[in-house]
Amino acid sequence: CLEKEPARRYQSVSQLGEDVRRFLAGEPVTARGGGTIYVLRRLAGKHRAIVAVAMSFLVLVMVSAVTSSVLYRNERRALARADEERRQADLARDAALKDRRQAVLEAERATAVEAFLRGVLSGADPRRMGKDITVAELLDRASQSDAYFKALEGKPLVEAAVRQAMGETYYGLGMNDRAAAEFRRALALETGEESASGLSEDAIHTMHSLATVLYSLGDFGEAQEIVEQAMSAMGVDEESPIRDEPTAELISLHSIILSAQGKFDHLIDNAGRRLDYYRRLYGAGDWRTLYAMNDLSYAYDCNQRYQDAVDMCREALESCRSAKGPDDPLTLTIRMNLAIALGKLNRTDEVESIVRDVLEARRRTLPPDHPVLADTLVEWAKICVSRKDTDGACDAIEEALGIQVRALGADHPKIAGTRVQLASLYVHQQRYDEADMQLMIAFDYLRDHACEQPDVVDGLKALALKTHQGHGTRADLAAWKTRLQALNCESQAP
Repeated sequence: CLEKEPARRYQSVSQLGEDVRRFLAGEPVTARGGGTIYVLRRLAGKHRAIVAVAMSFLVLVMVSAVTSSVLYRNERRALARADEERRQADLARDAALKDRRQAVLEAERATAVEAFLRGVLSGADPRRMGKDITVAELLDRASQSDAYFKALEGKPLVEAAVRQAMGETYYGLGMNDRAAAEFRRALALETGEESASGLSEDAIHTMHSLATVLYSLGDFGEAQEIVEQAMSAMGVDEESPIRDEPTAELISLHSIILSAQGKFDHLIDNAGRRLDYYRRLYGAGDWRTLYAMNDLSYAYDCNQRYQDAVDMCREALESCRSAKGPDDPLTLTIRMNLAIALGKLNRTDEVESIVRDVLEARRRTLPPDHPVLADTLVEWAKICVSRKDTDGACDAIEEALGIQVRALGADHPKIAGTRVQLASLYVHQQRYDEADMQLMIAFDYLRDHACEQPDVVDGLKALALKTHQGHGTRADLAAWKTRLQALNCESQAP
């Protein structure tokens, strides 16, 4: 059909012929006037061979690009894997070398500690020292052996292991001052060998031991400072998740030290988290779990949740009896703590039964001069006092004092409190001269250690004044008043 606009019609026969020629040649016709796509399609149809070659080349370029990209990416991955394998191999080699060095060090430590213990035991010759020699005396003699420690020169970590063992032995004997001194020496040796990454695991363990002893000595400030240094080195704080055993022990000790200063905010929570961790890791019957249960009962006790403390002790006691037996030291310890908690609930009949049973068990299972037996006798004396059995209480305290002096030495911190208790019983029996002698011995010790035992100091002051006001001379009373002025922390401050 004809275009409506004259300008778009063929103007002559020649124009029509040209378009016919174009059409037959595969070229775009002018009458169509189509767009770019139409023109390209007609040209492609005319030059099929050229277009085919061009498209093939384009496809080849694209395939080559994709192939090169894939090969490059695979090569990078292969190089990365090779680098990672080399890095892992280096790490494995370093770890193996470290393990070998650690194994050698552990062997040297074990050999050194064994040699030291042989030296301690070899000193137990009754022909030279008498048959009443104590473990503490043997340990003192061995620790003062210059020849032995000279052999450890140049091996600070080996010597530190020996010092650590000495400290633990002194601590087990209740000789906390000497234990602290050995732990300090061990820590100085270990921190002198610390790595670029910070404190070693051995140093952190020794810091825990030292802080524990300082806590027992009543030096809560330094104990807290040392524990917080160890926690900082491990990157943990009071509310950190418990990820391993050292973390659990440091957080627990930190809370206990704070509780001794009247700060109980985190005590129950941290004791509970430690218990949960050990339960998951070791199970209900493991000794670490049982100790954690015992510590949680202490946390409840500090927060005056006495029934919760009793319940936790009973649960721990049931598990401990099943796992370790009725006469195991830990079983007996938990029973004694149960008795203390029951005493705060005024359930005196149960307390008496438990303490009597524990005392009998410890007499059966412990040496006659074991310090723990003395502690049990002190608790039994309290029960005798509550029953108004002064003679029974006096017998128990006298036996306890004798054990403590023989096993721990006359200057042990615990003995001052025992002497004050004995003096109080002597006063009830009207044995005033003997009471005064015990008070004087306790005073001689407390004169230099008043800050460590404020409760004992208060008891001594009250008893000395009361006794001499009622039964002594004015001169004796005046002399005691003068003496007691020395029993204050201010006079002992550095």
